[in-house]
Amino acid sequence: GTAREAAELAEQALGDGVLLSEQTADALPFYQVANVLASAGQLDRAADMLATARADAVARGSQLGFALASVFCSIVELTAGRVGEAEAEAANALRAAGDEHAWPLGFPSCVAVMIDVLAVQGRVAEAERLLLRHDFLDSLADSLTFRALLHSRGQLRLVAGDAQRALVDFDEFDRRESAWRTLNPWLNNHPHGAVVALARLGRADEARERARAALEAARHWGTDQAMGRALVALATASPAHEAEA
Repeated sequence: GTAREAAELAEQALGDGVLLSEQTADALPFYQVANVLASAGQLDRAADMLATARADAVARGSQLGFALASVFCSIVELTAGRVGEAEAEAANALRAAGDEHAWPLGFPSCVAVMIDVLAVQGRVAEAERLLLRHDFLDSLADSLTFRALLHSRGQLRLVAGDAQRALVDFDEFDRRESAWRTLNPWLNNHPHGAVVALARLGRADEARERARAALEAARHWGTDQAMGRALVALATASPAHEAEA
């Protein structure tokens, strides 16, 4: 479907507040709806929803709800280009979650959003220490939250200049998502990351093929953000860009 169609369905799912009141801020469905709206370009609407969820979590004293709201707030802030705010939200999520033993199912997503924030700032050493501290540098289990971390780790490795290991992460992410699609593809930069990795490895034809596929999908989805990312990916795979590299 298109971003407009997805946003309309997301608003219906909210049910004029019924979804949050019945599920509370501790349940994932509310955040999945916010995620869809953010990916459809409605960042302010998503941010307002997440603020409401956090207020619910605070009112009930729910650390789980607070951590979840903070994870998705970080995603929205980073998507909007507000890196400082995104980092603060990621830190909130990590503090509320405790560690991988206290919240094993959701903790990887808290690490993932912090890795994303550190990666865009080029703070590779800090990000790698975070992964090492929680034993997330090697193989990762397959779950929704570990898939998010797998993608984030690929982005980090790309920033660190390790195109080969970045591509391994991106390809594994693709393999897992093709079997069971769980993550919103319009809120991560995965196609662009894979294209950059392929281009750096001298696999220009594969890079262009993936970039063209990403552009076609973005045109169908229909948001400026998706189109912008896809066009950057295509430019990265272009012969002129390769010559500069």
